[in-house]
Amino acid sequence: MNLPHVQIITFGCQMNVCDSERMAEILQAAGYTVSLGGEDDAVGSADVLIVNTCSVRAKAEQKALSLIGTYAKQENPPLIVMAGCMAQVHQRELLGKVTAVSHFVGPNDYYRLPELLGGSLKGRKVWTNEPQCGEAHDFIPAACSHTGPSAFVTVMKGCDNFCAYCVVPYARGPERSRPAQDIYDEVKRLTEQGVQEVSLLGQNVNSYKGSGSVATFADLLRYVAEVPGLKRLRFMTSHPKDLSADIVKAIADVPNICKALHLPVQAGSNKVLKAMGRGYTREHYLDLLQMIRSYVPDIALTTDILVGFPGESESDFLETASLVELADYTDLFVFAYSPRPHTKAAELVDDVPQKEKVARLTKIVEIQNIHSQKHMEKLLGKELKVLVEGPSKSDKSLITGRTEGNKLVHFSADVKPGSLVTVKITAIGTHSLRGELCHG
Repeated sequence: MNLPHVQIITFGCQMNVCDSERMAEILQAAGYTVSLGGEDDAVGSADVLIVNTCSVRAKAEQKALSLIGTYAKQENPPLIVMAGCMAQVHQRELLGKVTAVSHFVGPNDYYRLPELLGGSLKGRKVWTNEPQCGEAHDFIPAACSHTGPSAFVTVMKGCDNFCAYCVVPYARGPERSRPAQDIYDEVKRLTEQGVQEVSLLGQNVNSYKGSGSVATFADLLRYVAEVPGLKRLRFMTSHPKDLSADIVKAIADVPNICKALHLPVQAGSNKVLKAMGRGYTREHYLDLLQMIRSYVPDIALTTDILVGFPGESESDFLETASLVELADYTDLFVFAYSPRPHTKAAELVDDVPQKEKVARLTKIVEIQNIHSQKHMEKLLGKELKVLVEGPSKSDKSLITGRTEGNKLVHFSADVKPGSLVTVKITAIGTHSLRGELCHG
Protein backbone atom coordinates (compact mmCIF):
# COMPACT_ATOMS: atom_id res chain seq x y z
CA MET A 1 0.00 0.00 0.00
CA ASN A 2 1.33 3.45 -0.94
CA LEU A 3 1.23 5.75 2.07
CA PRO A 4 0.37 9.44 1.61
CA HIS A 5 2.97 12.06 0.70
CA VAL A 6 3.40 14.41 3.66
CA GLN A 7 4.57 18.01 3.37
CA ILE A 8 5.76 19.82 6.52
CA ILE A 9 5.89 23.64 6.54
CA THR A 10 7.70 25.27 9.45
CA PHE A 11 7.14 28.63 11.11
CA GLY A 12 9.14 30.05 14.00
CA CYS A 13 12.36 29.32 15.81
CA GLN A 14 15.18 26.79 15.55
CA MET A 15 13.31 24.58 18.01
CA ASN A 16 10.43 24.34 15.54
CA VAL A 17 12.85 23.57 12.71
CA CYS A 18 14.33 20.79 14.84
CA ASP A 19 10.84 19.51 15.70
CA SER A 20 9.92 19.40 12.01
CA GLU A 21 13.01 17.35 11.26
CA ARG A 22 12.05 14.88 14.00
CA MET A 23 8.47 14.69 12.66
CA ALA A 24 9.83 13.94 9.20
CA GLU A 25 12.10 11.20 10.53
CA ILE A 26 9.28 9.60 12.55
CA LEU A 27 7.02 9.52 9.50
CA GLN A 28 9.75 8.32 7.15
CA ALA A 29 10.50 5.45 9.52
CA ALA A 30 6.80 4.53 9.28
CA GLY A 31 7.00 4.44 5.48
CA TYR A 32 5.74 7.89 4.54
CA THR A 33 7.35 10.12 1.89
CA VAL A 34 8.04 13.50 3.51
CA SER A 35 9.16 16.88 2.19
CA LEU A 36 10.23 19.80 4.38
CA GLY A 37 9.76 23.49 3.64
CA GLY A 38 9.73 26.94 5.17
CA GLU A 39 6.98 29.54 5.37
CA ASP A 40 8.22 31.29 2.19
CA ASP A 41 8.30 28.17 0.03
CA ALA A 42 5.85 27.89 -2.85
CA VAL A 43 2.58 26.07 -2.27
CA GLY A 44 3.03 22.44 -3.27
CA SER A 45 0.91 19.38 -3.71
CA ALA A 46 0.75 16.74 -1.00
CA ASP A 47 -1.75 14.29 0.45
CA VAL A 48 -1.11 15.55 3.97
CA LEU A 49 0.04 19.02 5.03
CA ILE A 50 1.52 19.50 8.50
CA VAL A 51 1.88 23.17 9.46
CA ASN A 52 4.30 23.47 12.38
CA THR A 53 3.19 26.72 13.96
CA CYS A 54 4.61 29.41 16.23
CA SER A 55 2.66 31.44 18.81
CA VAL A 56 5.42 33.77 19.99
CA ARG A 57 4.20 36.57 17.67
CA ALA A 58 0.70 37.29 16.35
CA LYS A 59 2.13 37.78 12.85
CA ALA A 60 3.47 34.22 12.78
CA GLU A 61 0.02 32.92 13.71
CA GLN A 62 -1.65 35.00 11.00
CA LYS A 63 0.80 33.77 8.36
CA ALA A 64 0.20 30.14 9.35
CA LEU A 65 -3.58 30.56 9.14
CA SER A 66 -3.22 32.28 5.76
CA LEU A 67 -1.14 29.37 4.46
CA ILE A 68 -3.72 26.86 5.71
CA GLY A 69 -6.44 28.85 3.94
CA THR A 70 -4.46 28.78 0.69
CA TYR A 71 -4.09 25.00 0.80
CA ALA A 72 -7.72 24.51 1.80
CA LYS A 73 -8.85 26.31 -1.38
CA GLN A 74 -7.08 23.85 -3.67
CA GLU A 75 -9.27 21.75 -5.94
CA ASN A 76 -8.17 18.61 -4.06
CA PRO A 77 -7.04 19.94 -0.68
CA PRO A 78 -4.77 17.83 1.49
CA LEU A 79 -5.59 16.58 4.94
CA ILE A 80 -4.31 19.46 7.08
CA VAL A 81 -2.64 18.98 10.46
CA MET A 82 -1.78 21.91 12.72
CA ALA A 83 1.26 21.13 14.86
CA GLY A 84 3.34 23.13 17.29
CA CYS A 85 2.59 25.98 19.64
CA MET A 86 -0.66 27.21 18.07
CA ALA A 87 -2.05 23.69 18.25
CA GLN A 88 -1.13 23.51 21.94
CA VAL A 89 -2.36 26.96 22.95
CA HIS A 90 -5.34 27.65 20.67
CA GLN A 91 -6.84 24.31 19.72
CA ARG A 92 -10.13 24.85 21.58
CA GLU A 93 -10.95 28.15 19.89
CA LEU A 94 -9.62 27.00 16.51
CA LEU A 95 -11.65 23.78 16.46
CA GLY A 96 -14.79 25.74 15.67
CA LYS A 97 -13.22 28.45 13.53
CA VAL A 98 -10.68 26.70 11.30
CA THR A 99 -12.64 23.80 9.87
CA ALA A 100 -9.96 23.09 7.25
CA VAL A 101 -7.69 21.66 9.97
CA SER A 102 -8.37 17.97 10.56
CA HIS A 103 -5.99 17.37 13.49
CA PHE A 104 -4.18 19.37 16.16
CA VAL A 105 -0.91 17.98 17.55
CA GLY A 106 1.04 19.70 20.32
CA PRO A 107 4.85 19.70 20.69
CA ASN A 108 4.76 16.77 23.11
CA ASP A 109 2.88 14.34 20.87
CA TYR A 110 4.82 14.21 17.60
CA TYR A 111 5.76 10.59 18.27
CA ARG A 112 2.08 9.74 17.71
CA LEU A 113 1.91 11.10 14.15
CA PRO A 114 1.95 7.68 12.40
CA GLU A 115 -0.92 6.59 14.64
CA LEU A 116 -2.79 9.82 13.92
CA LEU A 117 -2.40 9.66 10.14
CA GLY A 118 -3.12 5.95 10.09
CA GLY A 119 -6.54 6.64 11.57
CA SER A 120 -7.12 9.95 9.81
CA LEU A 121 -10.47 8.94 8.33
CA LYS A 122 -12.06 8.48 11.76
CA GLY A 123 -12.79 12.15 12.40
CA ARG A 124 -10.93 15.11 13.83
CA LYS A 125 -8.36 14.55 16.56
CA VAL A 126 -6.76 16.79 19.13
CA TRP A 127 -3.55 15.60 20.79
CA THR A 128 -2.07 18.31 22.97
CA ASN A 129 -1.00 16.60 26.15
CA GLU A 130 1.00 18.18 28.92
CA PRO A 131 4.61 16.95 29.01
CA GLN A 132 5.67 14.57 31.74
CA CYS A 133 9.28 14.69 32.86
CA GLY A 134 11.17 11.56 32.00
CA GLU A 135 8.85 10.29 29.28
CA ALA A 136 10.84 8.24 26.78
CA HIS A 137 9.42 10.14 23.82
CA ASP A 138 10.10 13.60 25.26
CA PHE A 139 13.46 13.87 23.48
CA ILE A 140 13.46 12.18 20.10
CA PRO A 141 17.01 11.80 18.73
CA ALA A 142 17.94 12.55 15.15
CA ALA A 143 17.56 9.58 12.83
CA CYS A 144 20.52 7.65 11.48
CA SER A 145 19.59 8.94 8.03
CA HIS A 146 20.35 12.61 8.82
CA THR A 147 22.10 14.39 5.96
CA GLY A 148 23.85 17.74 5.73
CA PRO A 149 26.83 19.33 7.46
CA SER A 150 24.84 20.87 10.33
CA ALA A 151 22.31 19.50 12.81
CA PHE A 152 20.18 20.61 15.75
CA VAL A 153 20.23 18.63 18.99
CA THR A 154 17.71 19.40 21.73
CA VAL A 155 19.24 19.45 25.22
CA MET A 156 16.24 20.73 27.17
CA LYS A 157 12.63 21.68 26.63
CA GLY A 158 10.17 24.02 28.23
CA CYS A 159 10.63 27.16 30.29
CA ASP A 160 10.03 28.15 33.92
CA ASN A 161 10.62 31.89 33.52
CA PHE A 162 7.09 33.04 32.60
CA CYS A 163 8.18 36.37 31.15
CA ALA A 164 5.09 38.57 31.02
CA TYR A 165 4.89 38.68 27.21
CA CYS A 166 5.84 35.07 26.40
CA VAL A 167 3.58 32.12 25.61
CA VAL A 168 6.38 29.51 25.54
CA PRO A 169 5.81 28.08 29.07
CA TYR A 170 2.16 27.48 28.16
CA ALA A 171 3.00 25.94 24.79
CA ARG A 172 6.11 23.94 25.72
CA GLY A 173 5.55 23.14 29.39
CA PRO A 174 8.01 23.24 32.31
CA GLU A 175 11.76 22.91 31.96
CA ARG A 176 13.11 19.39 31.68
CA SER A 177 16.70 18.54 30.82
CA ARG A 178 17.95 15.62 28.78
CA PRO A 179 20.62 13.25 30.17
CA ALA A 180 24.09 14.36 29.13
CA GLN A 181 25.06 10.89 27.93
CA ASP A 182 22.09 10.82 25.54
CA ILE A 183 23.13 14.19 24.13
CA TYR A 184 26.74 13.10 23.72
CA ASP A 185 25.71 9.85 22.03
CA GLU A 186 23.44 11.65 19.56
CA VAL A 187 26.14 14.18 18.65
CA LYS A 188 28.66 11.36 18.24
CA ARG A 189 26.32 9.45 15.94
CA LEU A 190 25.71 12.58 13.88
CA THR A 191 29.42 13.28 13.44
CA GLU A 192 29.95 9.68 12.38
CA GLN A 193 27.37 10.36 9.65
CA GLY A 194 29.32 13.39 8.45
CA VAL A 195 27.82 16.24 10.46
CA GLN A 196 30.46 18.88 11.15
CA GLU A 197 28.48 21.42 13.19
CA VAL A 198 25.92 20.89 15.94
CA SER A 199 23.68 23.49 17.56
CA LEU A 200 22.45 22.64 21.07
CA LEU A 201 18.90 23.89 21.54
CA GLY A 202 16.74 24.84 24.49
CA GLN A 203 14.34 27.60 25.44
CA ASN A 204 16.86 28.59 28.11
CA VAL A 205 19.99 26.47 27.77
CA ASN A 206 21.70 28.22 30.69
CA SER A 207 19.35 26.53 33.12
CA TYR A 208 20.26 23.03 31.91
CA LYS A 209 20.40 20.65 34.88
CA GLY A 210 22.47 17.51 34.60
CA SER A 211 24.12 15.29 37.16
CA GLY A 212 27.50 14.07 38.31
CA SER A 213 30.41 15.56 36.38
CA VAL A 214 28.04 17.17 33.86
CA ALA A 215 25.79 19.13 36.19
CA THR A 216 25.62 22.51 34.45
CA PHE A 217 25.37 23.82 30.92
CA ALA A 218 29.01 24.86 31.03
CA ASP A 219 29.89 21.26 31.90
CA LEU A 220 27.71 20.04 29.03
CA LEU A 221 29.40 22.35 26.52
CA ARG A 222 32.85 21.07 27.43
CA TYR A 223 31.65 17.46 27.44
CA VAL A 224 29.94 17.58 24.03
CA ALA A 225 32.83 19.53 22.50
CA GLU A 226 35.00 16.43 23.07
CA VAL A 227 33.00 14.35 20.56
CA PRO A 228 35.54 13.10 17.99
CA GLY A 229 35.22 14.84 14.63
CA LEU A 230 32.96 17.67 15.83
CA LYS A 231 34.34 20.81 14.20
CA ARG A 232 31.85 23.37 15.49
CA LEU A 233 29.51 23.57 18.47
CA ARG A 234 26.86 26.28 18.84
CA PHE A 235 24.00 26.80 21.26
CA MET A 236 20.91 28.92 21.85
CA THR A 237 19.09 30.51 23.50
CA SER A 238 20.72 32.00 26.60
CA HIS A 239 18.87 33.98 29.26
CA PRO A 240 20.89 36.89 30.73
CA LYS A 241 19.81 36.20 34.31
CA ASP A 242 21.31 32.70 34.12
CA LEU A 243 24.43 33.34 32.03
CA SER A 244 27.46 32.33 34.10
CA ALA A 245 31.13 33.16 33.72
CA ASP A 246 31.72 29.39 33.43
CA ILE A 247 29.72 29.30 30.18
CA VAL A 248 31.68 32.23 28.77
CA LYS A 249 34.97 30.65 29.86
CA ALA A 250 34.00 27.49 27.98
CA ILE A 251 33.41 29.57 24.84
CA ALA A 252 36.82 31.18 25.31
CA ASP A 253 38.75 28.00 26.19
CA VAL A 254 37.41 25.33 23.84
CA PRO A 255 38.52 25.73 20.20
CA ASN A 256 35.49 24.14 18.54
CA ILE A 257 32.87 26.09 20.52
CA CYS A 258 31.92 28.97 18.22
CA LYS A 259 32.83 32.42 19.43
CA ALA A 260 29.24 33.58 19.07
CA LEU A 261 26.46 34.24 21.57
CA HIS A 262 22.78 35.15 21.26
CA LEU A 263 21.78 36.98 24.45
CA PRO A 264 18.26 38.49 24.27
CA VAL A 265 17.94 41.74 26.22
CA GLN A 266 14.38 42.68 25.07
CA ALA A 267 14.52 46.20 26.53
CA GLY A 268 16.94 48.77 27.91
CA SER A 269 14.65 50.35 30.49
CA ASN A 270 14.67 48.95 34.03
CA LYS A 271 11.00 49.84 34.37
CA VAL A 272 10.10 47.82 31.30
CA LEU A 273 12.44 44.95 32.18
CA LYS A 274 10.75 44.67 35.58
CA ALA A 275 7.28 44.75 34.01
CA MET A 276 8.41 42.03 31.58
CA GLY A 277 9.61 39.88 34.49
CA ARG A 278 13.05 39.43 32.99
CA GLY A 279 14.92 39.13 36.29
CA TYR A 280 17.84 41.47 35.54
CA THR A 281 18.53 45.18 35.15
CA ARG A 282 20.06 47.24 32.37
CA GLU A 283 23.20 47.64 34.47
CA HIS A 284 23.53 43.90 35.07
CA TYR A 285 23.13 43.19 31.37
CA LEU A 286 25.79 45.72 30.36
CA ASP A 287 28.12 44.27 33.02
CA LEU A 288 27.55 40.85 31.43
CA LEU A 289 28.59 42.20 28.04
CA GLN A 290 31.76 43.62 29.56
CA MET A 291 32.53 40.27 31.18
CA ILE A 292 31.85 38.38 27.95
CA ARG A 293 34.16 40.59 25.91
CA SER A 294 36.88 40.39 28.53
CA TYR A 295 37.06 36.64 27.86
CA VAL A 296 36.16 36.67 24.14
CA PRO A 297 37.00 40.11 22.67
CA ASP A 298 35.90 39.31 19.10
CA ILE A 299 32.72 37.44 19.97
CA ALA A 300 29.80 37.75 17.53
CA LEU A 301 27.07 39.02 19.83
CA THR A 302 23.39 39.14 18.84
CA THR A 303 20.18 39.90 20.70
CA ASP A 304 16.39 40.23 20.59
CA ILE A 305 14.54 43.52 21.15
CA LEU A 306 10.81 43.87 21.88
CA VAL A 307 9.38 47.37 21.36
CA GLY A 308 6.00 48.72 22.38
CA PHE A 309 5.47 46.65 25.53
CA PRO A 310 2.49 47.95 27.55
CA GLY A 311 3.51 51.08 29.46
CA GLU A 312 6.68 51.67 27.41
CA SER A 313 7.06 55.46 27.30
CA GLU A 314 9.16 57.42 24.84
CA SER A 315 11.89 57.77 27.48
CA ASP A 316 11.78 54.01 28.11
CA PHE A 317 12.25 53.40 24.40
CA LEU A 318 15.14 55.85 24.23
CA GLU A 319 16.85 53.82 26.96
CA THR A 320 16.49 50.73 24.77
CA ALA A 321 17.90 52.65 21.80
CA SER A 322 20.86 53.82 23.87
CA LEU A 323 21.55 50.26 25.05
CA VAL A 324 21.68 49.10 21.42
CA GLU A 325 24.24 51.84 20.78
CA LEU A 326 26.31 50.85 23.81
CA ALA A 327 26.09 47.10 23.26
CA ASP A 328 27.53 47.26 19.72
CA TYR A 329 25.83 44.06 18.58
CA THR A 330 26.88 42.20 15.48
CA ASP A 331 23.21 41.86 14.63
CA LEU A 332 19.80 41.80 16.29
CA PHE A 333 16.19 40.75 15.82
CA VAL A 334 13.55 43.31 16.70
CA PHE A 335 9.82 42.72 17.14
CA ALA A 336 6.78 44.82 17.94
CA TYR A 337 4.79 43.67 20.98
CA SER A 338 1.51 41.85 20.40
CA PRO A 339 -0.62 40.39 23.23
CA ARG A 340 -0.30 36.61 23.60
CA PRO A 341 -2.95 34.40 25.23
CA HIS A 342 -2.54 33.27 28.86
CA THR A 343 0.35 35.69 29.50
CA LYS A 344 0.42 38.31 32.26
CA ALA A 345 0.91 41.09 29.73
CA ALA A 346 -2.33 40.14 27.98
CA GLU A 347 -4.14 41.52 31.04
CA LEU A 348 -2.47 44.93 30.57
CA VAL A 349 -3.66 47.74 28.33
CA ASP A 350 -1.86 47.56 24.99
CA ASP A 351 -1.36 51.33 25.08
CA VAL A 352 1.43 51.92 22.54
CA PRO A 353 -0.21 52.69 19.16
CA GLN A 354 0.74 50.37 16.30
CA LYS A 355 2.12 53.31 14.31
CA GLU A 356 4.43 54.15 17.21
CA LYS A 357 5.52 50.53 17.56
CA VAL A 358 6.51 50.48 13.90
CA ALA A 359 8.39 53.78 14.28
CA ARG A 360 10.32 52.43 17.28
CA LEU A 361 11.10 49.19 15.50
CA THR A 362 12.37 51.15 12.48
CA LYS A 363 14.59 53.31 14.70
CA ILE A 364 16.21 50.26 16.31
CA VAL A 365 16.88 48.78 12.85
CA GLU A 366 18.47 52.07 11.72
CA ILE A 367 20.78 52.15 14.74
CA GLN A 368 21.74 48.49 14.36
CA ASN A 369 22.41 48.80 10.63
CA ILE A 370 25.27 51.18 11.38
CA HIS A 371 26.81 48.71 13.86
CA SER A 372 26.24 45.71 11.59
CA GLN A 373 27.93 47.48 8.69
CA LYS A 374 30.90 48.36 10.89
CA HIS A 375 31.29 44.73 11.97
CA MET A 376 31.06 43.58 8.35
CA GLU A 377 33.73 46.08 7.31
CA LYS A 378 36.09 44.66 9.94
CA LEU A 379 35.96 41.33 8.08
CA LEU A 380 37.03 42.79 4.72
CA GLY A 381 40.39 41.33 3.70
CA LYS A 382 40.41 38.74 6.48
CA GLU A 383 40.88 35.02 5.95
CA LEU A 384 38.07 33.18 7.72
CA LYS A 385 37.18 29.55 8.27
CA VAL A 386 33.94 28.80 6.44
CA LEU A 387 31.80 25.67 6.80
CA VAL A 388 30.41 24.88 3.35
CA GLU A 389 26.63 24.39 3.17
CA GLY A 390 26.17 23.94 -0.58
CA PRO A 391 25.23 25.93 -3.69
CA SER A 392 24.03 29.49 -3.16
CA LYS A 393 20.24 29.83 -3.40
CA SER A 394 20.54 33.09 -5.35
CA ASP A 395 23.41 32.08 -7.68
CA LYS A 396 24.00 28.38 -8.36
CA SER A 397 27.48 29.16 -9.70
CA LEU A 398 28.56 30.09 -6.18
CA ILE A 399 29.06 28.09 -3.00
CA THR A 400 27.60 29.24 0.32
CA GLY A 401 29.03 28.69 3.78
CA ARG A 402 29.05 30.23 7.23
CA THR A 403 31.75 31.76 9.36
CA GLU A 404 32.20 30.99 13.04
CA GLY A 405 30.29 34.20 13.70
CA ASN A 406 27.39 32.80 11.60
CA LYS A 407 27.82 35.16 8.64
CA LEU A 408 26.94 33.87 5.16
CA VAL A 409 29.81 33.82 2.68
CA HIS A 410 29.41 33.30 -1.08
CA PHE A 411 32.44 32.21 -3.11
CA SER A 412 33.41 30.24 -6.19
CA ALA A 413 34.98 26.82 -5.56
CA ASP A 414 34.64 23.13 -6.22
CA VAL A 415 34.20 21.93 -2.65
CA LYS A 416 31.77 19.55 -1.00
CA PRO A 417 29.18 20.48 1.65
CA GLY A 418 30.67 19.91 5.09
CA SER A 419 34.14 21.06 4.07
CA LEU A 420 35.78 23.54 6.41
CA VAL A 421 37.76 25.86 4.14
CA THR A 422 39.60 29.16 4.42
CA VAL A 423 38.09 32.05 2.47
CA LYS A 424 39.49 35.55 2.03
CA ILE A 425 36.71 38.15 2.28
CA THR A 426 36.77 40.42 -0.79
CA ALA A 427 33.45 42.25 -0.57
CA ILE A 428 30.65 42.89 1.90
CA GLY A 429 26.92 43.17 1.41
CA THR A 430 24.09 44.09 3.74
CA HIS A 431 23.66 40.59 5.14
CA SER A 432 26.36 38.46 3.51
CA LEU A 433 29.98 38.40 2.39
CA ARG A 434 31.78 37.55 -0.84
CA GLY A 435 35.15 35.87 -0.88
CA GLU A 436 37.82 33.83 -2.62
CA LEU A 437 38.94 30.36 -1.63
CA CYS A 438 42.45 30.36 -0.17
CA HIS A 439 44.70 27.61 -1.53
CA GLY A 440 47.62 26.01 0.23
